[in-house]
Amino acid sequence: MQRNKNFISILYRNIYNNNNNKRFFSYKFTPSHQWVKLLKDSNEDTPTTKKETSGDKCLIGITNYANIAIDKVTDVKLPNINDTIKKNQPIISIKTLEGDINFLSPISGKVIKVNEEMKNNPTLINKPLTLKQSWTMELLINEQDKKIIKTQLMDQLEYAHYCNDVDFKQF
Repeated sequence: MQRNKNFISILYRNIYNNNNNKRFFSYKFTPSHQWVKLLKDSNEDTPTTKKETSGDKCLIGITNYANIAIDKVTDVKLPNINDTIKKNQPIISIKTLEGDINFLSPISGKVIKVNEEMKNNPTLINKPLTLKQSWTMELLINEQDKKIIKTQLMDQLEYAHYCNDVDFKQF
């Protein structure tokens, strides 16, 4: 429980220290401890390679809450580039010494990039990661999924309250 309280205090501190930083507040969160960042245009600074694609794009990643809770990672499986994924479909599979953990997609879309570094070095998940390091994939999405990101996912403050209300436990 102490690890949960430490995480929450850090999250609250980040929110209040960055309250004027619009980029910080552009992340949305899921109850399954993933983050989603809607990319405004193809010129936005992202950890991914620039590609000429039409449509809206977003990044999906794993939150530090999940990062802290998941222990002894041995393998990470991500979708392949050009895979089409549907909302609530398993998209990230993490193998640990204790068992497998599957993360479901909060939205639908076409995978246009995956984090090869995380795929090739799964123990990265056992280390504290910044939001920029913890991305798992980039998706090409439609207008309906863009609306889901904006209206159905939690903002930073809602996510901090959510984490404060749930028991910290191993996945």
